[in-house]
Amino acid sequence: MDGQVEIRATVLVLLTLFMREYEPMAAREDPADWVAADRKRVVVGFWGTSLTEHREAVSSRMTDPARVPQVGEMVVVDDVVCRGYAHRVSLALRVRHPNNDFRFFNHGEGGANSRTVLATVEQTATRDIDVAVVEMGTNDALRVAQQRAAEAVPVSEFAANYSRILGFLRDRVNALMCIGSPPVGWAPDGEDLDVVALNREIVRYNESAAEVAAGVGALFVDVGRAFVRTAGLLSGWEPSSPLPVADSLWCSDGLHPSELGVELISGLVLKVWPQLDCVAGAAVEPLVRIGETGAAPATIPGNR
Repeated sequence: MDGQVEIRATVLVLLTLFMREYEPMAAREDPADWVAADRKRVVVGFWGTSLTEHREAVSSRMTDPARVPQVGEMVVVDDVVCRGYAHRVSLALRVRHPNNDFRFFNHGEGGANSRTVLATVEQTATRDIDVAVVEMGTNDALRVAQQRAAEAVPVSEFAANYSRILGFLRDRVNALMCIGSPPVGWAPDGEDLDVVALNREIVRYNESAAEVAAGVGALFVDVGRAFVRTAGLLSGWEPSSPLPVADSLWCSDGLHPSELGVELISGLVLKVWPQLDCVAGAAVEPLVRIGETGAAPATIPGNR
């Protein structure tokens, strides 16, 4: 009899401990209190060219799984929004640092050169921005190659504009990140461009940008080198013979990044983002790290 009582008492204690371990969080602590105590506002501004702006037309019919249009069916465009690397970075930061109140502003502009970006920065950069991300250079070099004199910006002027932009931002923001320009994949249809020569020039603009960034202590993301290496390994693209390839980092025009290119840029940005030290708390860790030795499969309490 005493043995049965002891067994029942042990079972009751274990059951109590189990229920305490897996009771809903709300029963133990109020998540709202945690958010209110730890939440930090982080304002991020992006400035640059169409690489940063990355406009896309969207329709709810295209993204609603229950209302996907049939092949050949027409849909109404609901809006034109900014996507690309800036959008992917914003999504990733929000889920990695959910105890931060992120606000993102995209000031990218299609066709912009360093003169345009300088003017936009001076008009829009306020003192409540925590992180400024700057990208430019492709259009400066491209307009020189296209002999569009009014829009062409030689590398010497580009460096001066870059220096003015970073100097202006440095006095207003807490952290600076600069993104280098990718090479051009191939000449757009109908354009007689020496892409090999153009890409050599883009390297010069990137080197100039990196030097200016280092001078003010800004992070520089070397997108150009990453594009060349990844495109070669991924699809056999050759910088000495830049031609359209399958699985490309570029869209069909050879200028703008494809989904693969956007993924590469956003991955590079996120890799160095922790160095900015601009968020509250550590990033949320995954339940299981892929490839971790001895890692047990993730389970939901109560499920088997």
